[in-house]
Amino acid sequence: MRTITPGFGGPGGLAISPDGETVIYGFTYENRDALVLADLAAQQFPRKLYAPGDFVMNPVWHPDGRRIALMTWDHPNMPWDGCEIHLLTLDDRLELADVRTVAGGPETSTLQPTFSPDGRLLAYISDETGWWHIYVHNLETGATRRITGGEAEYGGPALVSGLRYFAFTPDSQAIIARRSVDVTHSLWRIDLAGGGETRLLENSPYVYFEQIGVSAGGRVAAVASGPEQPNVVITCDLDGGDLRIHERTVQTVFAPGTLSVPEHLTFPTRDGKESHALFYPPTNPRYESPGLPPVIVLMHGGPTSAVYPRFEAQTQFYATRGFAVLALNFRGSTGYGREYMNMLRHRWGDIDLTDALDGLAHMVQQGRADPAKAIILGGSAGGYAVLQALVDYPGTFKAGVNLYGVSDQFALVKDTHKFEARYSDFLLGPLPESAARYRDRSPLFHADKIRDALIVFQGAEDNVVPQNQSDKMIDLLRARGVPVEYHIYTGEGHGFRKPETIDHYLKSVLAFLERTVIYA
Repeated sequence: MRTITPGFGGPGGLAISPDGETVIYGFTYENRDALVLADLAAQQFPRKLYAPGDFVMNPVWHPDGRRIALMTWDHPNMPWDGCEIHLLTLDDRLELADVRTVAGGPETSTLQPTFSPDGRLLAYISDETGWWHIYVHNLETGATRRITGGEAEYGGPALVSGLRYFAFTPDSQAIIARRSVDVTHSLWRIDLAGGGETRLLENSPYVYFEQIGVSAGGRVAAVASGPEQPNVVITCDLDGGDLRIHERTVQTVFAPGTLSVPEHLTFPTRDGKESHALFYPPTNPRYESPGLPPVIVLMHGGPTSAVYPRFEAQTQFYATRGFAVLALNFRGSTGYGREYMNMLRHRWGDIDLTDALDGLAHMVQQGRADPAKAIILGGSAGGYAVLQALVDYPGTFKAGVNLYGVSDQFALVKDTHKFEARYSDFLLGPLPESAARYRDRSPLFHADKIRDALIVFQGAEDNVVPQNQSDKMIDLLRARGVPVEYHIYTGEGHGFRKPETIDHYLKSVLAFLERTVIYA
């Protein structure tokens, strides 16, 4: 074993050269990003190869070992706002000889540059039409064409490095891709010559796919899931036949009817638009309960993210214990096109909350939820939505469940990590000119308006939403006598990983809701 990266900074997105002698990776040090090249034999110190701006991500090698493609973007953008695909050419000494921009720009999101096995093509995803579609760039002729279309998403927000939404077949004649319509996924083979499409695994229980790959032997691989199917690693052949399960995250097989199956909803909003959600009815074949169920309005994190009809252990925990769960894909979520995502611009803590209220009202009107027993729950940006909802709409929710949520927008900008340091420029506006909006949308400055029951959970090592965001809010609420419960978990960061933490969290929430909502 040998160390090939320096003992400082942060490497990520490693890619080994075709000859197996060199590795490239994105490297961050003192808030500066660069593409770095290292010797796998560790005979030379890594050297900076390319530093075009604020961020680099997902570098990949061409089969000839002399070309590299990667994503790059600058503040204040996030990669789903605007990003470019750059093509680098190296000389025989692996020094940078040429740089060319293949796709993207400050208002176009591009992601996952991928070379074909035969080296003729560079494929990538771009949302220049308003939807994330797959494009193929011919490296010999310079011609580029889009190979997918329609109101469907073939990509998603690059929240982390290494996401794979498609892969070439070994003969470079087709691409295996994930298609998403109303956040429900399907798997397709797209033939590059004739443009024909074949759906794979159509009759399988899987409606969510990630990390698509194809082996040299022609086997398609993916992580797959469905509402009643926890994550599995699967493979199939290029026609979708010979489906095999290689690994399971959960060994238990759930009997049909044991778990709640979500329904995708589109509902009207108060300003004449539409919003979306997944509705999980309470489900447990062993129990019955009269009357309308209590309802948990679930606000996802991000906020540039989404909820999907995959297996969600936390959601099933509540649905199988008698709660209806309305999982919001409020305006600003991904999966419904760029225009829908951009509706959250400067309106974070505004239309996401009114969408939550309109979604709740829609379920109440349908007679599927008890408005007197409504709860709002979320983590990170979703936790912020919990706090802001209790500030702006007191009495609407009987209780709030906040996991590591933002309470002070000014402190978030000051304390968060580099990747999200300018995220709030999109969500709330640039500072200092938007300072009034930051203050208005900071629950910490309006804690006197909160009167509903609240429980808060926080990781002590969270570097995205630091613990001080929760500490300050709790101090203010306790000083006013608001019924608030607070749990801090040592060794946990932004999102809980330890089984004992998750067990304690779920049991604490259930006991809290029984006390403040169910039997109050």
